Amino acid sequence: LDCCNGLLLCRWCDASAEGEESRYVVCNPATEKWVVLPSSGKATSEVATARLGFDPALSPHFHVFELVEEQEPNWHPHIAGVAVYSSQTGGWVYKEQRWNKQIRPIDRLSTFVFLDGYLHFQANARRLSSHLAVVDTEGETW
Repeated sequence: LDCCNGLLLCRWCDASAEGEESRYVVCNPATEKWVVLPSSGKATSEVATARLGFDPALSPHFHVFELVEEQEPNWHPHIAGVAVYSSQTGGWVYKEQRWNKQIRPIDRLSTFVFLDGYLHFQANARRLSSHLAVVDTEGETW
């Protein structure tokens, strides 16, 4: 799904489980260690994209961001909030979006950049104007 500063974010799916359970796994190929994350509680259909944030110069801990979308009649889905996993706490927090516009990533496959503790990505607002969207590792700063 994503990579950041040597770590890989993968999705593991257990097709034998009821409902085809899936979990995120963060791997470090250099050390051959991995962490299976607990569920965020968000349905896969609600998650627009998942991204990894890791900057060893700032912290030994990583974060996984789930951009959660909401469908509105007669328009594309927009970001309703973000669920953020912290390897420091071992848990997820969910925060509703704090932008004053309904925005969405330009493309689910577009580039996201984790820099100085913030996830940055290019987004469109309802009127198709481009924006640089930013969210921090606690979902507090948008």
